[in-house]
Amino acid sequence: MIGFISGKTIHKDHERLVIQTGTIGYEVFVSANLLNKARVGEAIELFTHLYVREDILALYGFTDVARLEIFRHLISVSGVGPKIALGVLSVTNVAKIKKAVAEAQPEVFAAVSGIGKKTAGRIILDLQSKLGSAKELDFRGEPRKEEAVAALMNLGYKKAEAAEALKDVDGQLPPEVQLKQALKNFAA
Repeated sequence: MIGFISGKTIHKDHERLVIQTGTIGYEVFVSANLLNKARVGEAIELFTHLYVREDILALYGFTDVARLEIFRHLISVSGVGPKIALGVLSVTNVAKIKKAVAEAQPEVFAAVSGIGKKTAGRIILDLQSKLGSAKELDFRGEPRKEEAVAALMNLGYKKAEAAEALKDVDGQLPPEVQLKQALKNFAA
């Protein structure tokens, strides 16, 4: 798998860049935002996803890991291919996508060409299990509780499970104490 590419942009068209690394030029599909920023002759570094299907072998590039991860989440949704996922990343940013998923705002996704109401709803339902819903994200503004949620997730618990175990724990306690209480809640 090709996970990262660094080189010089030697060509661009309406949907892709050709990036030369050594004597090889890689065709990389990118979002409209990145396409507008990229300049022929300039150096570029991209995190990549190699998309493989029976009749397709395509490389998709992103300026950071957060965009790459959102792209991967989006293409995991039934009915959402890489072009639609890039379309989402072309019209909005990662924070707005996460907020749209958490707060169930299908209009954010329906604004993208190729995504109707049903697909937008499916994206939200599928990604809430991966990114979290508003109910699970109600610890915003409580950094200690956010740390405890992150610690539980590092132990292998899902975000919803971590949020449920911490919901009755005092958010002012140190994160390690919250973590111990949450683990006791799992055992109960």
